[in-house]
Amino acid sequence: MFTDIKLFKIFISAIIIGIFPIESSFSANTESKTIKQKKPKNDSRRKPLPRFVSLRSNKVNLRTGPGVRYPVDWVYQSKYLPVEITHEFENWRKIRDVEGTQGWIHQSMLSSRRMFMIIGKPQIIVFNTRSVYSREPG
Repeated sequence: MFTDIKLFKIFISAIIIGIFPIESSFSANTESKTIKQKKPKNDSRRKPLPRFVSLRSNKVNLRTGPGVRYPVDWVYQSKYLPVEITHEFENWRKIRDVEGTQGWIHQSMLSSRRMFMIIGKPQIIVFNTRSVYSREPG
């Protein structure tokens, strides 16, 4: 490959200095193995837990476990009900409602839109003689 010994010495010196880096097949294989490791799906889209969301539909089943094979424990009949996501498993979210009931709901039945609920006695707020506001729980 090298006919001149001086050229060979220059080439070896350049490799040692780092001008022409040469990787052995062993190090290249180990690097490719680390690169090919699969990352969990949707890892970049995961949001921090716990977080608050709302129900997307007027009828949402709350299940005892993350899957359709688990029995329905509760049926929510209130769209936009605020809930808190406490755990995630694939497409299922473990939620807790305002009364503390916990269970699993499919992610398609949840909206990232945040809602709130007024809990307590009804109150009337008067700002001036023309505007009267009332707020009631629920």
